[in-house]
Amino acid sequence: MLRKQGGSAIAELGPALFLLLIVGVFPVVDAMFAGYTYFASVLLNNLELREASRIPASDTEDAMTRIAYNWQNSGLGRLASVIGQPQTQCAYNVVNIEGAVHPGTETYVTVSTTVTVKPCCPIPFFGKIPCLGAPVTYSIVGKKIMENQSLASM
Repeated sequence: MLRKQGGSAIAELGPALFLLLIVGVFPVVDAMFAGYTYFASVLLNNLELREASRIPASDTEDAMTRIAYNWQNSGLGRLASVIGQPQTQCAYNVVNIEGAVHPGTETYVTVSTTVTVKPCCPIPFFGKIPCLGAPVTYSIVGKKIMENQSLASM
């Protein structure tokens, strides 16, 4: 079958390419970027949780600020394009152990990290949808047993 010489195939390329990019390619890139930023946020929470489980409770605020600063200046944090500073909260819980071989108490530290990131390539038509046109907020919570229970009360 022969093509017509009127140029109708070229005239349809522009709108088709526009729809392909706006509906297909850019949302996939934004979804991949959202997955990456979630991974980077989980890594930040794990770093903070590991540090909070082994230092005194009085030093946690300075340590969490230092870890968040180092994370933001690393390759992972810079690529994540965080809006503002990550917010971190630490809480300590004492749990009574009954009926065990050695009854007593255990102390757990809970670290919750909240990170707000902007989309990689915001799509103007999806302005109110998080991750596609609007910033998305991740809240990650981790819990770990304290290595030295006496540090939780300092």
